[in-house]
Amino acid sequence: MTPLCRALGVSVAALFAFPGLAAAQYVAVPPPVHAIYPSGGQSLEQQQTDQLECQSWATQQSGVDLNRLPPSPTGQAPQGGLVRGAARGALVGVTVGAIAGDAGRGAAIGASGGGLLGGMRRADQARGQQSDQQQWEQQINQMIGNWDRFFVTCMQGRDYAIN
Repeated sequence: MTPLCRALGVSVAALFAFPGLAAAQYVAVPPPVHAIYPSGGQSLEQQQTDQLECQSWATQQSGVDLNRLPPSPTGQAPQGGLVRGAARGALVGVTVGAIAGDAGRGAAIGASGGGLLGGMRRADQARGQQSDQQQWEQQINQMIGNWDRFFVTCMQGRDYAIN
């Protein structure tokens, strides 16, 4: 499971089940979960204080604020390519068909061709959005991973065993 999925406790794809997350100006994720053992005999209160201080230090050192991560690309699902393409094709087909003497047949041929081209355009847009989403996930995972390395280093420096 990627750091983002682990931090969110859900798959990244589940973000799209909640459109408000994708439309947000920033995305906030909880810090990664670790098993932390107080090797130096620290109290629970001291451990909580150390965790908060290490989270702050990790944010300062990494430049990554887990409360202000960039949102998922919000491009809307490709829509209307097929219908718009068919409509445009039909208009061109009517014109060409009228010149050739059969406007109805020209419109049908134009609609078929235009629909095919519109569908291809929509598929290209979907592939582009999928690529953008994958790049965003990689960026977020890298940011969380960098933040986590600083957090773990800080906690280990305060005599905690962390896994």
